[in-house]
Amino acid sequence: MKMQNELKSPRDGTVLRIQVNPEDTIQQDEVMLVLSPLDDQ
Repeated sequence: MKMQNELKSPRDGTVLRIQVNPEDTIQQDEVMLVLSPLDDQ
């Protein structure tokens, strides 16, 4: 089953790394991606 969920962040940033693949099954609280905050915030 394919799911699409909106991911929200309290600040703007840049995606540094995506840690999952499209077909991966993920668990609650699993880290899916790593963000780097923008310097001006």
